[in-house]
Amino acid sequence: MAEIVDLSGQNSDRKFEEAIKQYMICKTEDNLLQAKIFYYRKRVDYEEFLKEEDNDLLRYDYGMGFWLYINDYHCNPIILGFIAKCMVDEISESVTTSGLEKKIHISFNSLEELQRSGVRSYLIEFIKGYDEALSRYVCIHTDLLADLEQKVSEIIDEWKKFDKYNNIDQDVLYDIIHEFTVYTEECTYNAVELLYYLKFK
Repeated sequence: MAEIVDLSGQNSDRKFEEAIKQYMICKTEDNLLQAKIFYYRKRVDYEEFLKEEDNDLLRYDYGMGFWLYINDYHCNPIILGFIAKCMVDEISESVTTSGLEKKIHISFNSLEELQRSGVRSYLIEFIKGYDEALSRYVCIHTDLLADLEQKVSEIIDEWKKFDKYNNIDQDVLYDIIHEFTVYTEECTYNAVELLYYLKFK
């Protein structure tokens, strides 16, 4: 097995932890920037480690490298928690709401099926595709899923609208549209054209 790279360093870690603590206290953009600079240095170290090893299996096993951070920072929950949040944020930012929607529709045939499985369970499995160790951490620290849960909530709202429309009796809908076209002079479409547009556009 390849030797695990040392991503820590006593002085560097103290500065890293202090930057995170300052951000947690002050919540300023400058504090956040300082903390993220240290985080991205750790990420660069990890990428360099994988590059030196030149082993695709390591990338598959380690994913984004959270297992290595657990190894270094299991006694420092402040640093480990911040790294986990940054990684989940990376994942969230890497996938658009529409991209996540496509993945959900591939995995589930209906909204009910998604709800039976559970949104959080799905998102934990989703994160597992990026990093298994991170997904295990998120199982305990579910607050890290907030941004992804918001995206799924928006997807569910649209899904409900779609299902509600599909459940409308087509004859009833035609009558409503026909009445609208009769009493609306500005409308340039007839009822059949509007029904087609609503159904397929």
